[in-house]
Amino acid sequence: MNYIPIQDLDSGILLCDMNAKNLLKTAEFLFKKGDFGYSVGLAVISLEEYAKKIILLAKKNYPSMFENEVRDAFRNHNLKLEPALQLLMGGYPDSPPEDEIPRMAQYLGNKLVSLRLRGLYVDFYNGKWISPQDEELKNMAEMQIQYNVDFFNKFDKWINEMF
Repeated sequence: MNYIPIQDLDSGILLCDMNAKNLLKTAEFLFKKGDFGYSVGLAVISLEEYAKKIILLAKKNYPSMFENEVRDAFRNHNLKLEPALQLLMGGYPDSPPEDEIPRMAQYLGNKLVSLRLRGLYVDFYNGKWISPQDEELKNMAEMQIQYNVDFFNKFDKWINEMF
């Protein structure tokens, strides 16, 4: 049985796309106001929402596959990025060797989750306080926002050309 009925996938794809892009606009707005931690946190969350779109697109195009990925993307907050990253890495030209993709996706997913947490929470790390207001988050936020903008545009173009 499908976690999300096939006839409801198109609505979910559209909602995830809109939410990802609205989160990214908010991240850009916060960046311009100097709220770099919240900006980078929301930029990563926007990528997580976009990852859900990718997983729903995979399910739509291969209805007998990706059931676990769909369920996990909407129920397990730690597993949104990894399955989407695996799909993307395997689908692009010049992708890494197939046996390296899961390890690379896990590593990158963990880095992004750490970046999201770094941007949103106060912590005491390596003998000092870190917070979302730290100036050092400016470059991270700027790079993540630009990456998301480029990635969303390229992926949307790629999907439109394929279908």
